[in-house]
Amino acid sequence: MPRVKKTVKVKSVKVMHPNKGNDDFNTPANAWLLADKYLKIKDKKVWCPFYNDGNITCHFKNRIHENRDFFMYEPDDYDCVCDNPPYSIKKEVIKKLVENGKPFALLIPLDTIIRRYFREGERDDFTMIIPKSVFKFKGKNKTISVNTAWFCWGFKLGKQIIWEE
Repeated sequence: MPRVKKTVKVKSVKVMHPNKGNDDFNTPANAWLLADKYLKIKDKKVWCPFYNDGNITCHFKNRIHENRDFFMYEPDDYDCVCDNPPYSIKKEVIKKLVENGKPFALLIPLDTIIRRYFREGERDDFTMIIPKSVFKFKGKNKTISVNTAWFCWGFKLGKQIIWEE
């Protein structure tokens, strides 16, 4: 039975960000393949907590992908988190995942690395996987291109930066 956790004291996403939905986009299949190329997680139990419209193109065999409030719910049993969160809440997402202590990878904008909350936060065992091209993300009414990278913690990859080959 999944447990309900309140590890990060935040208001509901809809209360914090009333315009949420403007930054809900599906992750392209090639982004998932890039993550797995270096993280080797396709056979692990992967929690993909950001539901968007429910369509997910990742090939992970044992994934948890449910329409639940990320800040109020955490599955009982999973190996890692891998997903593309709404960028309007990435600061709060990073905080919660660092506090949870499980390995995670987030596909977020490259400029996150210069944000104060990121620079001052936990960076032990951090790796950034930088794609060789910009990903295109499909939303409800539009497609956007964003310079992103996989920001990874806890995977023990031995490098801080990995450039896609």
